[in-house]
Amino acid sequence: MKIEDLKKTDNWAKAPTQGQMLIYTSNRVLYEFYDNLEAIETDEKIKNENVLEIHLFDDRKEFRAVNTESKRFENGFIDCVISSKEAPDPDEEQSNGIDILHTYIEKMFVDANSKKKINVINCIKYDENTGMSYINNYRISRGK
Repeated sequence: MKIEDLKKTDNWAKAPTQGQMLIYTSNRVLYEFYDNLEAIETDEKIKNENVLEIHLFDDRKEFRAVNTESKRFENGFIDCVISSKEAPDPDEEQSNGIDILHTYIEKMFVDANSKKKINVINCIKYDENTGMSYINNYRISRGK
């Protein structure tokens, strides 16, 4: 996928207006701060790259898009915005036999050669029918 393709989605406009970007391309991993979305759209380092996965995030929300070969997604990628305020409706979840157990924050290095850290905030759920816990969703935030 290209940045030009992402700009056409509704979720692109909902991405954090400034923050950090983590981009996986066919050739490299790019992790740096950005001041506005237009800076990403016009950045020559990114503009012509084949983007496999992109995360734009701040402390409150994350835009992410992932390349896919699934026929269900005509544009060739899946994109979404995850907010810190988004949480499943407890009544709806309990009617399905599922309840939120807790959130687990994992501090990670961007890659093996980096000293830059990010936080991965995992939403852990518990299925009462099977007794299994699982990660229902996640988002990335700035590492401290």
